[in-house]
Amino acid sequence: MSSAVRPSRYIWPYLLLAFAPLTWGGNLVVGRALAGAVDPTTLNVVRWTGAALILAALSGPGFWRHRRALWRERRLVAGLGLSGIGGFHLLQYTALAHTTVVNVALITATTPLYVALIARVLSGDRLDARRALGVALSIIGAVVVVSRGDPTALARLEVRGGDLVQCVAVTLWALYTVLLRWRPADIPALPFLLATLLPGLLLSLATYAGRDFHLEMSADIALGLSYLVLFPSTLAYLAWGAGVRALGPQAAGAFSNLVPVYGALLAVLLLGEPFRAYHLTAAALVALGIGLVSREPRGA
Repeated sequence: MSSAVRPSRYIWPYLLLAFAPLTWGGNLVVGRALAGAVDPTTLNVVRWTGAALILAALSGPGFWRHRRALWRERRLVAGLGLSGIGGFHLLQYTALAHTTVVNVALITATTPLYVALIARVLSGDRLDARRALGVALSIIGAVVVVSRGDPTALARLEVRGGDLVQCVAVTLWALYTVLLRWRPADIPALPFLLATLLPGLLLSLATYAGRDFHLEMSADIALGLSYLVLFPSTLAYLAWGAGVRALGPQAAGAFSNLVPVYGALLAVLLLGEPFRAYHLTAAALVALGIGLVSREPRGA
């Protein structure tokens, strides 16, 4: 295959898998900014309801046209919606209520390992030495930024009750990432995402039952919620799904550790937090890990 053809065909999955964590890193910053005004459960319900409305407006006719194919794939649709949309976010919010943000971030950093293990179980994917090194480097990079470059901070961590909950949450996200490889080619991306979003939204609404919905809207809150609905809840999931289909779940798992790196850098740019050398170290480690995991074997 000529080098002239290769870039146009192979660069876009990398860009998509880099874009999704960028929006999720922005989700950390926006969520932090909205923390005092909107509780996490309300935030979750609003973002997925808004995403469902956007997708319904864009793909309603396509959803109806492909209804038989979607029903044929109902188990895959339910598995994706309940794992990566409903279950993951519900459990992560629960974990955050019973452990520290640092603990949750460190456990989340092990996502590539969870993806590799589930891919091995469900589809027999092997993690060779090169990819294993890439997974390790991406995890180390995420740990560097979460610990703010202070190795002694890890020794001071305490195991909390929410840590196990976050382990289950990460397992669900890894399952979602691996299941995406079986998205059927005969169903377009927008109707399929809408279908998978609905079970997750129903689960989120079920957890909201009995609560009083209270949201004091302002221009800043409306802008923040609009970002959450459009970017990390809609465009990011479309990009992530396309990237996983192109490069596979193991490569996507390494890209997931861009989230804390992006989050830290966006906090520097938007919230005025100081820039430190460990930001560059973490970014370099994660980038190197991604390169090792996603590089094609010679002769491919």
